[in-house]
Amino acid sequence: MEARSYKAWHRHMLFVMMAHLFTQMLRIHFKKNDSIDHADG
Repeated sequence: MEARSYKAWHRHMLFVMMAHLFTQMLRIHFKKNDSIDHADG
């Protein structure tokens, strides 16, 4: 394993998971808004 320390590795993984959660929330948000816009027209 290339991580310098156990603490650093877990901090990195925490930020990776938070970034993934953020992008998934954006996808869900814009997917809902996109389907509403297409229903009108």
